[in-house]
Amino acid sequence: PHEEQVTDLRDVIENVASVLRARASQQNVVITCGYRGVIPPLKASPVVIREILFNVMQNGVQSMNHGGSLSVSVIHPAPEAEKESVRVVVKDTGPGISESDMPNIFEPFYTTREGGAGLGLWIVREKLTDLGGGILIESKNGTTVTMVIPVEPGAATQPAAPEKSETGEQK
Repeated sequence: PHEEQVTDLRDVIENVASVLRARASQQNVVITCGYRGVIPPLKASPVVIREILFNVMQNGVQSMNHGGSLSVSVIHPAPEAEKESVRVVVKDTGPGISESDMPNIFEPFYTTREGGAGLGLWIVREKLTDLGGGILIESKNGTTVTMVIPVEPGAATQPAAPEKSETGEQK
């Protein structure tokens, strides 16, 4: 039987953040990561989880040429998820996504960036769906990407938008 793969989400996020910080610091972008609750190991390939996070976090950094901040918040258990999941919210203070581009952001080969392949978010959504997770993108004062990743893989779930309060009280 193949080894069951387990991912330490915090390790992966810290690793991606440190890789992106070199470029971010040249653009005066600060990357911060925060964790709430005990983040359990995910039954998923670390390579896949890293690819998802790298794509989303790199998009955020690339959108801010003239400074800004990228914050990654991880919450467990994810509020309002049907099964035990972690929620990862990646927020940037960049220019955001225009309303006309918004319907196309998950299309393969769609890009607004010079030299971009346009596969980042498409890959992210495919991989999250395979894990039984989901992704929601909102653009207002920057871009907020909310991802839900189940602790155990399963059928896809669509994340609920982050609550306005985001203080961690269960309603």
